[in-house]
Amino acid sequence: MKNLYKNFILVDNFRSKISIIFVCLIPFSLSLGPFLPELFLLISCIILSSDIYKLRKKYFYNTSFFLFIIFYAYILSNSLIQNLLLNVFFNFPDYNINLEIFKNYFFDQKSIIFFFRFFFYFVLIWYLFDQFKIFKKLFFLITFLSISLIGIDALLQYFSGYNLLGYTRTNSHRLSGIFKDEYILGSFFLKTYFIFLSLFVLYNNLKDNRNQLIYILINCFFGILIFLSGERSAFFLFIFALILSFILLNQIKFRLMIKFILLFIIIITSTSILDGNIRDRIFKNTIEQFTNKDKSEIYIFTEVHHGHYMSAKLMLRENPFFGVGPKNFKIKCKEQQYKYYKARCEIHPHNYYVQLFSELGFFGGIFIFFIFLFIFFKLFKIFIKNDKEKDSITILLIALFMFLWPIVPHGNFFNNWNIILIIMNFSFYKHLSYKLI
Repeated sequence: MKNLYKNFILVDNFRSKISIIFVCLIPFSLSLGPFLPELFLLISCIILSSDIYKLRKKYFYNTSFFLFIIFYAYILSNSLIQNLLLNVFFNFPDYNINLEIFKNYFFDQKSIIFFFRFFFYFVLIWYLFDQFKIFKKLFFLITFLSISLIGIDALLQYFSGYNLLGYTRTNSHRLSGIFKDEYILGSFFLKTYFIFLSLFVLYNNLKDNRNQLIYILINCFFGILIFLSGERSAFFLFIFALILSFILLNQIKFRLMIKFILLFIIIITSTSILDGNIRDRIFKNTIEQFTNKDKSEIYIFTEVHHGHYMSAKLMLRENPFFGVGPKNFKIKCKEQQYKYYKARCEIHPHNYYVQLFSELGFFGGIFIFFIFLFIFFKLFKIFIKNDKEKDSITILLIALFMFLWPIVPHGNFFNNWNIILIIMNFSFYKHLSYKLI
């Protein structure tokens, strides 16, 4: 701790120190909502803009920036045309109506208009990882403290019925912890798991018995909390990630894998026996919800999800190239021509691919599809070559692969909470992979 403090004091300017502290607080601040992380990142971007600009050739003259600009230009132009210009055109020249249309457009589409900010957040975190060794260590330490506190808080709510802030547990099948009435605890732990584990593997050799034990405990800690959260998608993605880790990580030897699997099975089995509600939600209800009561129809995940996906399919069929417009799923799914089953309308269809293809059409959805394929081939290349020196990078590639895995319900693609968590992992990946090129 003393060395961390001394190294932090040696950071050359006050602006950098402020940014380091703000960005290191992002994992914990995300548990308090999206406002604080956005504020911390925005302030840090502003005060470090001149420093980053000096290195613009590295951070902006690259494929990532080029692809982002194309995607942003597309979603913004799609939004302007479908959600603003067409409406204004049909009401021209009624000034009052058009003014109201402009107001409604701005408030409804502000996440699309200001979507460009996420690339600056990504560059900021990448820059801090590159320029300050203390940032990696401090980020690792504060992330460890954050997930420990949030995890202990969630366990307290599980065993006592309320957490440290007094939030009571209102659903016997779900656990929310510090997130109060939002059931995103499992998603939070899944998305922080990878960057934390990558940092741990970066600083520790898993051939050491002590580090092996810590590695097993880290995985069990994340695994049990994701399981107790009742978030089925997060739990199954976590299991999938573990399988890929056992296959792709060079430091994971057979004995270590067996030790972890046995301990993890014992913990999950014991919890399932003691808590039938969580067990039923994760396993029994998941299987049952794939069909209706008389088992005459098979659903994609659940009847509600199936209804959303079929509605989105109808939207894509009618608007194959450009979709129905960004954030318009919630509006269009109410129209008779897009209704499917009795499923209620949602803000988004709960799948990144379904959302982008239905709202942005083929030209928008193909972006995320190609990114997923790129990550898949990177992992396949690691598997074929059996690279000996990139376990930290491999973990982050597995993270991006899990975040974009298509056959699972997702959140809203344009949600800033989701994007910031993904950006943290991608920024660290760019830092590590760039150094090794």
